[in-house]
Amino acid sequence: MKKEFKKADSKGRESLWEWEETPEVTAALAKYWQTVAENKNSTAIKIAVADRKLTKAIVDRVEKK
Repeated sequence: MKKEFKKADSKGRESLWEWEETPEVTAALAKYWQTVAENKNSTAIKIAVADRKLTKAIVDRVEKK
């Protein structure tokens, strides 16, 4: 399947990008975006857990004083 992307800059000049997208490319892109989403969720969970631990450590220190 032929795909294209048109873009115009602030001066009105146009750029046209064209490429062929095979079923293999489509499948690879789907897998790529799935992996990106999984990594994003995993990273968000790790950050949330770390933030929770840090908040608890700060609260514990303040309560000891």
